[in-house]
Amino acid sequence: MRRATWLIVGGFLVAAVAPAQEPLAPEGAIEQLIEEERYRSAVEDALEYAHQPGIAGAQRVEVALEAIANLIEAGPGVVPYLANELDQAEPVTFFFCAFALSHFKTEESEAAIRRALERANQDGSDFANIRKAWCGYALGFMGVVEALDLVNDGQHAAGRYQIHARMSVIEAVALLNATSSVPLLLRQLDDYAEIDSLWAMRVF
Repeated sequence: MRRATWLIVGGFLVAAVAPAQEPLAPEGAIEQLIEEERYRSAVEDALEYAHQPGIAGAQRVEVALEAIANLIEAGPGVVPYLANELDQAEPVTFFFCAFALSHFKTEESEAAIRRALERANQDGSDFANIRKAWCGYALGFMGVVEALDLVNDGQHAAGRYQIHARMSVIEAVALLNATSSVPLLLRQLDDYAEIDSLWAMRVF
């Protein structure tokens, strides 16, 4: 009996000093972590590919579109990581992320672009004006006709920024949205007529 008692006491002592084992993560949580890492890596790879040194002009555009195609293939799970990068407002990655997000027509991607546009509105720098223009273009690409107003609202009137050769943001957004933009453009003809700084931005 005494032997059995000592064995029990010894067992308790061993249990007390033994290192506690980390609980195993549920199988679903591990799979989620793997999936998140896949999306994060896809965004990092796309950013690296799109901004590789030694390319410019039309080749740069082609490479960026290839990188966006890879992100689309990866799936909408990349959106939070693109949004986070957009929030940083880094000159090297901002425009790519804004345009990449516009290819995911989701509430999350639109909200990220709208936030970036509003932050640009609060920033008085020249770079903020360009950021606002690209956000407006990205929203227009998503079919948000309101972008025609958003690019000129606030302290930056970015509608005349040349997003393409010989084409301003407001012209590009109008063309992207075709007939759905007409009512808003007609209203702008009346509104802008009373504001000299905006009259030149009207689209016929």
